[in-house]
Amino acid sequence: MHIERRQFGRRTTSLHGWIKIQGRPQIACHVRNLSVGGALIELDVPDWLPYRFRLVIEATRFETDCEIRHKGSTSVGVMFVESRDTRAGSGVITDKDLWGGLERPVL
Repeated sequence: MHIERRQFGRRTTSLHGWIKIQGRPQIACHVRNLSVGGALIELDVPDWLPYRFRLVIEATRFETDCEIRHKGSTSVGVMFVESRDTRAGSGVITDKDLWGGLERPVL
């Protein structure tokens, strides 16, 4: 039996994102699952990827600093350590920050 260790539940996604690291070209990635506490990001993980970097999801105008919690050859699991919502700048991550405008209306 699998025991869930995450503090926050994650939603399955398929969002295009960018990893930004000062002094390096930005890296395209796909955010495969997302919560208010972290994400799973798919990409060809370079050997030089630092422990901490900035994740930008342009579709929702969300960006945050991340720390790697686990790393494979094609994905990294990250924890969000600071948030800057380009719309509000509150510093607190909420579902609205993550999904800003992508939520489907309930019919």
